[in-house]
Amino acid sequence: MAEIGIVALNSSPGEGGGVDVYARGLVEALSNHASGDNTYVVITEGAAASWTSRVWPSHMRFTDVNFRAPSRTRTELVRDAVRRGLGLPSLMRHGEEYIARQIDRLDLDLLHCPSTVIFPFPVRTPCVLTFFDMQHEYYPQFFTEDELAARANAFRPSVDKAVHLIAPSDYTGRTLQEKYAVPPEKMSLIPVGISDTFRRRETAEVERVRAKYRLPDEFIFYPANPWQHKNHARLMAALRIYRERYGDCPWLVLTGRLRLERREAISLAIAAGVEDRVTDLAFVEPTDLPALYSAAQLMVFPSLFEGFGIPLVEAMACGCPIAAADDTSIPEVTNGAALLFDQLDPQAMAHSLHELLHNQEVRATLTAKGMQQIERFDWRKVVVALEAVYAQVGTPR
Repeated sequence: MAEIGIVALNSSPGEGGGVDVYARGLVEALSNHASGDNTYVVITEGAAASWTSRVWPSHMRFTDVNFRAPSRTRTELVRDAVRRGLGLPSLMRHGEEYIARQIDRLDLDLLHCPSTVIFPFPVRTPCVLTFFDMQHEYYPQFFTEDELAARANAFRPSVDKAVHLIAPSDYTGRTLQEKYAVPPEKMSLIPVGISDTFRRRETAEVERVRAKYRLPDEFIFYPANPWQHKNHARLMAALRIYRERYGDCPWLVLTGRLRLERREAISLAIAAGVEDRVTDLAFVEPTDLPALYSAAQLMVFPSLFEGFGIPLVEAMACGCPIAAADDTSIPEVTNGAALLFDQLDPQAMAHSLHELLHNQEVRATLTAKGMQQIERFDWRKVVVALEAVYAQVGTPR
């Protein structure tokens, strides 16, 4: 029996976006569907109590690591100062090294890092890495110089260090081969699973959530933090064009803003002159999301870059029709269950929104196709595939 660590540091809802959703879903899925051949040690940062408020099966354990590293000794500080003066790298990333030593002392057979980079990087335990996307390689203009430098220092080195990579989509796998020269044998294509909580909700629950957030009877839905690549600006322009062309304008409800995110999309709505048709709910409790998908006329997903696109699967599972960008992983994940548009063309976006809102036959067809897709994202199948990777690359001690 192997002991496999799952790194779940900083995985609080509303703080880590899709990576957080994946990490928490992975832990739940391993708890519910693992074969029992392995023990899983979930590594958290001072948050084990929040995970262990419920009873977990015997193959799941939780342990905290301490992020507060003791101060460096004077000898270490002098030694590193001399090395930096010679243009040499520091011998240790003090904080990460301290966390890595704690993890290595667990004497695990394998570590699964689910968040695109290996953290803590100095860890010596062999790592499987789920790699979501390298947006900065394709849209560097969306990042500051410091952010680009940080990604350069973390992304490719993590890919090189990992003993095996999990790509959630074929598109992400192709980018890993194109940009980082990852050989196919070092990589497995395993999608993100969908929680059983995502299903079409009954009218009573939909109306409860509608009343809670004071939502209109009809609206379109976009759950995404307002990062530049999520393309909110063009979506607002599309709403303006929709109003000019068709004489009315759908109501847009936004969610997905992370708890600490300072950017907001309403200023973009004001600039486009459609602020009267936009409601930004910011962060909403995950338990309310299925009812929001169920209440919406459709979900619009104009993102410029996705390595997977978790909201696409959530919408399909809840029977919510989708209008989405025809690029990156989105056509692959929806697989014929979305009305696709050119994400760089607000006029095309407006046309697709009108088509999906007013053509009941198209809506019904896409909804049915979406429900047929969900089996591909069953966490049970995902866990079987992941455990095959663990068995392939891990060697029990």
